[in-house]
This record gives sequence, structure tokens and C-alpha cells, in this order.
Amino acid sequence: MSLIARIWLTRALCAAAFMGLIALLVSAWPPALPCLAAAAVFCAVCALSVSCDAELSCPLCGRRYGPRILFSMRCAHCGGSVPSGVKSRFPLARTALLVLCAVCALYCRPMRLSPPCANEPIYLSVTIALPTEVVNDDGAYYGVPRVKTAALEFAPGSPEAKAVSQLLGGFVFHRCTETLTGSMSIHGEGGASAYVDAGGLSLSAHGGTHIFIDGRVYHAGWLDPGAGAGLTEALAALVPESRFEVSP
Repeated sequence: MSLIARIWLTRALCAAAFMGLIALLVSAWPPALPCLAAAAVFCAVCALSVSCDAELSCPLCGRRYGPRILFSMRCAHCGGSVPSGVKSRFPLARTALLVLCAVCALYCRPMRLSPPCANEPIYLSVTIALPTEVVNDDGAYYGVPRVKTAALEFAPGSPEAKAVSQLLGGFVFHRCTETLTGSMSIHGEGGASAYVDAGGLSLSAHGGTHIFIDGRVYHAGWLDPGAGAGLTEALAALVPESRFEVSP
């Protein structure tokens, strides 16, 4: 690839990334921020690959072109034009792969929940699926799903509120594909669910690998497929059996 073609390719990539980011920001798409970071890093790597390549030196003065070659086809030091016969190697695939891996690692990094505010009440709602009841209706058998539910409010500073804060504080989770796409549905979860509303934190765990935090789906735990189920069971264990109501 010639140096001139490489410069125009870098310009086109930067322009495409900029236009795509404008579209993302205007549409208020939730993953706009990570996309902005990915495009910024990619454009920075492309620009640095042009400006720091030792092979890309002006044949007239012998000095490197530098990043200003992206804006002008002339050497910033002597003003000489870029020769059309200068060849350049542009590791596009390798650069894109490295940037993609770095952005994925940053996007999927483990995060921790902050403990709920100790001065506000904590609302806990638990739903547990029970074995299906088989009903005989004049010789016709069908199953009736049964669940038991409980909804409690824990006063600030109570032992139950402290237990919930201890469970949630420091709980590890990370972004996933559902977080990026803005999906609000999760499938194949367990038979129990728990909902917590505490001091500005809204969390819903369904006994599976995914949880809802403030209206978005995240992957529970980090390299621990049972973290979501463990959190759901621990929250359900805080509710006394006498507070459950079975329906129907």
C-alpha cells in the first residue's frame, strides 16, 4: 500500500467513526459511550501508526512526517510533497484486533455494587415457584402453577436491612451482550426471583446468570456461573417462612 493510500484510508476511518458517533449520540443509544471510546482508541492507533512509523520519513529532509501528515500531503518540516512511490505497510487487521480485544476487556471488566444507603428503608420482594398442582376436572388433568410471594420493608438500621446491605455491597457483576443491545429479556432462569429497592438502587435477581440493575441487564458474578443463583437464594433466606403467601 502506498503512503498516500494509507493516509486516505486513515482519514476515511476517522471520518466514518466520527459520523457513526454523531448518529449514536443523536439517537441516545445506551452503548454510545463504549462505542465512542472504541472509535477514539481505534482512530488514535491509526494516527499513531502513521506518525510513529520509522519507515515514513520524508525523502527530502529525512525527518518523520508526524501526525500532521494526516491533514496535509506535505512534510511539516521542509514542505516537500509526499512522493507517490513511497510504500507503507498498514497492519489494519492486527490493529483492529488489538483495539477490539482492549475495548472488550474494558467493557466487560468486573464491577462492584455500592452498599445501599443506611438511612433509607429497604424494600424486598421474593417470589418462589412451587411444584405444579395437578387438578382433575371431570377426568381432564391439567397443571396449575403455584407460587409463594412475600413483600417486606426493612427499617433503616435493622438487622435485616444490614443483612441486605452486606449481601449487595461488593457484589460483582459485569456488562454483557444484553447490556450492549439494551435487551430487557432473560431466559432460562431459575424458579425463584428477588427484587430489591434500596436507596436509589433497583435490583432484580432471577436465580440465573443475569440480573437487572437499574433497568439494565448484567451478567452476575465474574467467572462464577452460580453467583446469580446464590444472591437470589440469600435474599430469599432473609424472608421468614411465615411471611410468604401461597397462590392460587
